[in-house]
Amino acid sequence: MLTLEISLIILIIIFAILAIASYQDIKTTTISRNVVIALYILVPAYIYIRDVNYATAGSCFLFTLITFLCLWFISRKGFGFGDVLVISALGWMIADFTILRVFLISMGVFSIPWGLFWLWRYKKNPYLDQMWTGKKTMIDPEKLQPGMVLAEDGFMQGLTEKQIKQIKKQEKQSIWVKKPMPFIPVVFFTLVYSTVIISLFPMLQFI
Repeated sequence: MLTLEISLIILIIIFAILAIASYQDIKTTTISRNVVIALYILVPAYIYIRDVNYATAGSCFLFTLITFLCLWFISRKGFGFGDVLVISALGWMIADFTILRVFLISMGVFSIPWGLFWLWRYKKNPYLDQMWTGKKTMIDPEKLQPGMVLAEDGFMQGLTEKQIKQIKKQEKQSIWVKKPMPFIPVVFFTLVYSTVIISLFPMLQFI
């Protein structure tokens, strides 16, 4: 009984971390390294306490990691490496290929309206049209905004106000940036759907 309570507490903390990360991702297009580190500490603890099949958990992790590394590579880093690490950690936590299949397909379905919304939102802003493709835009450093990502940053760490001030002090004429679509909210909503809704209403599965 105590084991179940501890695992539930860990799961709630993971949900809370992803909820906060989703808000930050929308505001700044930033996936904090602290989020990734926290997940890779909590997920193994959750797996250990739940006493799941380690081989299956590891297989789910590797499958998810390889799949999204391919997406990261194909998109020319337009799909953030931080997203890859977060999704792989959740695949590790799910540790069940049936639920993982639902998770991945659901995420694909939910990403369609989410992507269309952001395409519409970015349509009138020429500095925010590089979603998914990894294309770069050269802009005046004076037009830098928090959350924009330097073109060479593979981890998709959004610029902070402090970093922008430092860049402006360098007196560069222009700078290459890219701004991908915030994807962690899709991951969070999909995790909620896969772990909560399906357990209560199995008929709501897409497959």
